[in-house]
Amino acid sequence: MPRFAPLVKVARCRRFGAKVILHGDTFDEAREEAGRLAAEHELAYIHPFDDPHVIAGQGTLAFEILEQVPDVEAVIVPVGGGGLLAGVAMVLHALKPNLQVIGVEPANAACFAAGLAAEAPVRVPTRFTLADGLAVAEAGGHTLSIARPLVHRMVQVQEESLA
Repeated sequence: MPRFAPLVKVARCRRFGAKVILHGDTFDEAREEAGRLAAEHELAYIHPFDDPHVIAGQGTLAFEILEQVPDVEAVIVPVGGGGLLAGVAMVLHALKPNLQVIGVEPANAACFAAGLAAEAPVRVPTRFTLADGLAVAEAGGHTLSIARPLVHRMVQVQEESLA
């Protein structure tokens, strides 16, 4: 996790017994270190958003939404690399194909909209965002291919509105 990770997230992970290692100032720096540690200790590296199993797990949120709000007409999903959006959109489309799925990402890290427009992952420059968990410079290839036909629109939110 990058050094700017909120202390609440770190504390919760530790409470669940996780060994938390903070490394770097960006997602890319943290991911590189995680890959190095995985190789060094012969561990499996599981991508946090562009792994089919992670995407499927994140899709379970859609079941909870439909259980709690069966008449929902639109779902707004926060987007970083796209795992949550891809998983939720896949399940919602299968169960309620006419439901609108709208992705929302910080304007300071708008990699998913860029990837959708280019029809491939695109590396975008990122700037500080209050939505630190969404601060990703490049969306996932799996997430883009799954979400592309299922997401009705993307919205970018400026920092002032996030605050």
